[in-house]
Amino acid sequence: MRRVAIVFESKYGNTAQVAAVIKEALGGAGVPEIVSEKVDSADVNRVATFDAILVGSPNHIGGPTRRVKKFIRNLAAFDLSGKRLAFFDTYIGGDFGKAVAKMENEFKSRNQSAVVVMPGLSLRVEGMKGPLADGELAKGTDFGKLVAEQKVDV
Repeated sequence: MRRVAIVFESKYGNTAQVAAVIKEALGGAGVPEIVSEKVDSADVNRVATFDAILVGSPNHIGGPTRRVKKFIRNLAAFDLSGKRLAFFDTYIGGDFGKAVAKMENEFKSRNQSAVVVMPGLSLRVEGMKGPLADGELAKGTDFGKLVAEQKVDV
């Protein structure tokens, strides 16, 4: 895998921390080009050219944020044949995996050309503003390594 884009939203910095550890793991696994940026500054036209695209969102009322949903809708309009996608979220309480599942379903319902390469990552935060629960960032590192192992036929 040569090029990976990580696009995320983060209000209190928790999802940004996850994006940062995923980026670090990808770099450590030898991915030569990794771009990580907040969703409101991400250019969907440019992001669609990457080999793999990772999208992250805090869980907001049982799903991804509005900006992330809009980004996914816009991204799904592209022919992403041969591309790999994966999703991640941060959550509190009993919302484990809810935003990830909704992001995956939203994308799959709109675009069948890309492959969602693995189940999404959902990391627990301790309260509305965080911090991330003990041990959660290590899961982000493992996720990044697994993404780097994915083969891309482009």
